[in-house]
Amino acid sequence: MVEKSTDEGLDEVQMEIVNESDVCALRVQIGHDFSLLSPREVDEIIETLGFARAELEPSVPFEIERNHQFPLETRPVWKVIIDRNFVGAVVFFRHSGYGWTGFAIPYESLKKILALDLRPAFPVVSHSLN
Repeated sequence: MVEKSTDEGLDEVQMEIVNESDVCALRVQIGHDFSLLSPREVDEIIETLGFARAELEPSVPFEIERNHQFPLETRPVWKVIIDRNFVGAVVFFRHSGYGWTGFAIPYESLKKILALDLRPAFPVVSHSLN
């Protein structure tokens, strides 16, 4: 069970994965009210929250917070789509919790990525290529 409380006076939020009649769902409880959400409904909420977050200020930081524990996919699935109307590539990455997210990478940035000359074993470094 995941519990989240806020200092802003909101009721306690509790979430747990439940399996009722062989159907997996997320039970979300706020105060005394609760809802059972299907995986599809959870996907819709995540997507809606992502779009809403993109509109909020302050924006998501442009730098990676080094001490933050980010969700990390160790076996990423990705697809590249070439769009004739875009000079570059559209790359989609699949996250097991967030779903598919697309990034339109301009041709000049693709050239910078290829110029990194990555090797199988290399020291961990961070590059901003935009």
